[in-house]
Amino acid sequence: MALLDNVASDFVPVTPSNTNKLPNGMCAALWIGGVGTIQVTTESGNVRQITVGNPDPVPLKCSQVWVDNTTATNIMAIYV
Repeated sequence: MALLDNVASDFVPVTPSNTNKLPNGMCAALWIGGVGTIQVTTESGNVRQITVGNPDPVPLKCSQVWVDNTTATNIMAIYV
């Protein structure tokens, strides 16, 4: 069934870090539980910032969530 092909298989709490990448590798998306800004390293290797609402899914593959410029809270990495 195509609708269920891309549903999450797991999610992991994220601790933002300026040195460590996500422990389970590249995630398919992030779930942000608390309003603010996040800074991430995208799949293509770019460092980007985005402001998010509460709660808000961010459908963006990323490998790292930075402490720098991240004010959002309750961040979860979603894996498919």
